[in-house]
Amino acid sequence: MFEAEKMQLIEYGIKVFKSGLVQGTGGNLSQRVGSEGQYYLMTPSGIDYDSIEPKDVLVMDMNGSIVEGERSPSIEHGMHREVYKHREDINAIIHTHSLYATALSIARQPLPEIESTIVLMGGSIEVAEFARHGSMELARNVVKALSNKKAVLMANHGLLVAEKNLERAFKGCLGIEQCAHMYILARSIGEVCPIDSEKCDELREYIRTSYGQKKKGN
Repeated sequence: MFEAEKMQLIEYGIKVFKSGLVQGTGGNLSQRVGSEGQYYLMTPSGIDYDSIEPKDVLVMDMNGSIVEGERSPSIEHGMHREVYKHREDINAIIHTHSLYATALSIARQPLPEIESTIVLMGGSIEVAEFARHGSMELARNVVKALSNKKAVLMANHGLLVAEKNLERAFKGCLGIEQCAHMYILARSIGEVCPIDSEKCDELREYIRTSYGQKKKGN
């Protein structure tokens, strides 16, 4: 089932690893699948990203049952599932342990709207309260802190980006890590000045209507 989607998940897992967003077998990825979005693909627990094969990727339902696959899913599969259940607009999730984003999570410091990447994630990236890895308490904390945004930091743990597809989730992880780095550097030399809320709204509207290639009329 979903062989093409499994290959895509593997491809992005390798990209996440090679980009330095995770170390070893840390982090995890998932993708919503099915004609009605009733399943999700989940990376397996404790297998190197460049060793994962399609047969290792789990197909799971929204009750947490394994529909296909013999491996154990990532311990964070419940967190991914809870985000999907609460956010119908989300089809892909990537959780990383990237250096600067994780540093902010350890300091319990949200990442404010300092640059367009954060603005387009829906607003400042909040920190979910700490709970044990793999616990439903953590899943609930993540859903609460994520709210209607596209990213959340997890206290003493890392970053989660939830997007429409894996490509956008991966780009979000890279962009947020860069912004976290810039934020930490800026705080080391002076006062940080986030973009004010009115300008953030203006920027979101401008990007929505003007950025990228637009289809020309016939």
